[in-house]
Amino acid sequence: LSIHAGLILLDEAYDGLEPLARLRFKHALTELIEDEHVSVIISSHNLKELEDICDSFGILEDGKIISYGDLLQSKEQINKYQAAFTEELPEDAFSGLDILHREKQGRVYNLVIRGAQEDVTDALNALHPVILDVLPVNFEELFIYELESRGTDNE
Repeated sequence: LSIHAGLILLDEAYDGLEPLARLRFKHALTELIEDEHVSVIISSHNLKELEDICDSFGILEDGKIISYGDLLQSKEQINKYQAAFTEELPEDAFSGLDILHREKQGRVYNLVIRGAQEDVTDALNALHPVILDVLPVNFEELFIYELESRGTDNE
């Protein structure tokens, strides 16, 4: 970091650092990015630690980029929805929605759906739920649901 390079490549940047050192290192990276407009590429499996520093992402599988984009825009396009209904819904009730993940417990559905939140909420409200909650996804969940939607089960 001391040579002030224009591009910094890091692999598992926070591994082996104790918590205070991680915080200081992250702060130093943030300052370089903001003050000196340094580009930083970080390869990591610990996505929770990257969420507050990254603005874009790429997902690699077998040496190929399978997904990439702006982190905020991607997170805005994928949300978790919890909906409860008074009656059982038909199997095709959610057709037309880009469902990445679906769980059902009785008449309560936990869904992860790709699409504009307003459009998805309107479509779900048309089914007359008793309760409808919208929850954002974090970076790690975005990654997991993206891979699940592709039928990928890698660790």
